[in-house]
Amino acid sequence: MVIDDDAAVLRLIETALGDEGYTVLAGETVAWARERLCTGDVDLCIVDLDLPDGSGLSLVKELRDRSGLGIIILTGRSDEMDQVVGFELGADDYVVKPFRLRELRARVNAVLRRAQTGAPARGDGPSPDHVFGSYSVYLGARQVLDLRGNEIALTPMEFDALAAFLHNPNAVLSRDQLMTAIRGRDWASYDRSIDGLVSRLRAKLPAPEGARPFIATIYGVGYCFRPVTGG
Repeated sequence: MVIDDDAAVLRLIETALGDEGYTVLAGETVAWARERLCTGDVDLCIVDLDLPDGSGLSLVKELRDRSGLGIIILTGRSDEMDQVVGFELGADDYVVKPFRLRELRARVNAVLRRAQTGAPARGDGPSPDHVFGSYSVYLGARQVLDLRGNEIALTPMEFDALAAFLHNPNAVLSRDQLMTAIRGRDWASYDRSIDGLVSRLRAKLPAPEGARPFIATIYGVGYCFRPVTGG
């Protein structure tokens, strides 16, 4: 789904992604997006920040609160604070206009690859790749299950951050190292965006009552994942 108040941009993206084999839904308002999302068949949203009937950032927060679908912000705003807030609200990527279609297609493909999950990994299925606390992690299926077999909904960026921690238990990872692991390319290291990402992981994967969080803050350095917590 693409939400942008510029009809020319909508036509451009619709054609470019349609040529890649994607089904593209294009609209110009927040109200249209909300109505279309009720069908539940959207895998990724490309959202402009300046929309005629509401804030694109508010829509991003609404999208992230309700699901783990991929979200790419596409906007003319290049201010660093807008980018930080966008990532804090759960966007997976941030693209500034004017943009290259080839780059946008690559970013769409990357976000969808990270968002894809296999069939529920439970019952008589394969063993988890990692177990910590009451959580089982299946890297191939990009799933995290609790003791009851319920899936913990993580965004693509949250899962990539968790995978980086799981591959480096008890090691301190800097924000730059986490950024590289999450995005797979060099990009500006916005401290607040990583801090917000870690905060969301802690909230979704709490440690047992009375125990320290699984992810510890190492002030002035970064974060350390400790799969076994103390009281």
